[in-house]
Amino acid sequence: MNIKYYVDFEGKYIGGFEGSIPESGIEVPTPPNHGLEIWNGSSWDDRILSKDEQIAAIESTATARWLRMGPLGDAIALAELQNIEDQIEVIRNA
Repeated sequence: MNIKYYVDFEGKYIGGFEGSIPESGIEVPTPPNHGLEIWNGSSWDDRILSKDEQIAAIESTATARWLRMGPLGDAIALAELQNIEDQIEVIRNA
């Protein structure tokens, strides 16, 4: 098995492929440690998220937690809501 790894023109990871090459993919030697890293031409760098991306990540994480909790999650979600709103407010004011 010979997997090759590819990024797009912005350095965002596309994935690992065996055989086929993704359209406009640029081959890199290794995959990133996590999906938010960006290829800088010679190594992987942590990507700096915009304020909107940071807020979306917080909201997505909170929603996923709430869905996993089921019916009992409503009370816990309400208790955490203020904390989440505070985190978002800090990001917006940064």
